[in-house]
Amino acid sequence: MIDWGKYWLRDPKLIERVLANPELEFDQVHSISSGEIKVYPMKAAWKYWEIEIKSPTWLELRGSFHKHWNGGTNENDFGAVDLYKAITDVCGFLQVRPHDLSVHNLEFGVNIRPSINASEILREILCYMNRMPMIPIDDDRGYFIEFKTSDYYLKLYDKGLQSHELWKLQAGNIMRLEVKATNSGFLEFAGIRTVADLLNPTNLSHLGRKLERVVKKVVFDDDTISPTTLSLPDQIVYQQLSNPKVWERNRKKKTSTIRAQERRFKSIVSNSGRKRHSHTITKLVHDKWQQLVFIPGSALSEIKEYLKKCKL
Repeated sequence: MIDWGKYWLRDPKLIERVLANPELEFDQVHSISSGEIKVYPMKAAWKYWEIEIKSPTWLELRGSFHKHWNGGTNENDFGAVDLYKAITDVCGFLQVRPHDLSVHNLEFGVNIRPSINASEILREILCYMNRMPMIPIDDDRGYFIEFKTSDYYLKLYDKGLQSHELWKLQAGNIMRLEVKATNSGFLEFAGIRTVADLLNPTNLSHLGRKLERVVKKVVFDDDTISPTTLSLPDQIVYQQLSNPKVWERNRKKKTSTIRAQERRFKSIVSNSGRKRHSHTITKLVHDKWQQLVFIPGSALSEIKEYLKKCKL
């Protein structure tokens, strides 16, 4: 659910506390020409995290709560209660409150198990918001594709293949869909400013709805469609818009005619194809997020009490 992130600590007293942690060993850089050691940046590593002190008032923490909780991989489910455990562990080690860590980059997403092979689904993606993928999937080596906007990336993985290639795990057929926010302003819609905000179920629900809306805008083809069975007007639209370059070109000139053609293409794929990727995947994302965000009453009380004590 919540994966990689970039978090800032800006309180100099708390930074000094982290610096004094006996379990952290900080490295510094030096000038090659003079040999002079430079005070900043100072860098340290802990488990699956990178810690960089950029100045007396700026510490940056980079890493994944999911991988921290799971011992270095993220192929499995990671729910709100698991996130709470990971956050309390990290904050306890650093001796800071979740309120002290501001959120600046954040990946949020889900692992789903479609009935169709994930790589097969990825190869039928044409575009996202009329953008061709920055990183297209490769039949031999690739296991993900990626789209870039001004505020975030959309990443889609064959997680089972990635898990096998990177971690030698047999995870089965898993597709991962995630959004990577590249600036803190993008997260305002969900009320997320600090790590403490990640423990608010309402905020997490906002992230889930955003992910679902993003996924709905992915355009798929469907190789079960036989163009010869379509009406002549539908054949023309389908054959033209099966080319992702046409969608990319259309992004710069969205006339009413082009919008109508794009809607027609999506309708053709939905009604004439058997796979129905868009509908199926959107529903799987919705259902999985609802499952992950659920917090039993006893755990919710514990989280609220933890956050209350943090503010004292």
